[in-house]
Amino acid sequence: MPFVRANMPLYLQPILDVKSEERHHGDVRISSLRVIAALVKDDDPRAINFIIKSEMFSCFLKHMENSTIPSRTPDSGLIVA
Repeated sequence: MPFVRANMPLYLQPILDVKSEERHHGDVRISSLRVIAALVKDDDPRAINFIIKSEMFSCFLKHMENSTIPSRTPDSGLIVA
């Protein structure tokens, strides 16, 4: 999977760490989560291992604690998968 081999999901992590609650920041955060969720739904072990090894999983958990319900949906989908 070229997207994972190029470490592209790491470029999404800073977007997830933005603390602003403005709508446009939230929309970009949700879009980033959906990109990562699509990687997980593909059931490629390389993508899942990458997410676990890169500590993005803890970022998802932090985001779920501090976010609104609409933006928690992609997070919870990643955790369940």
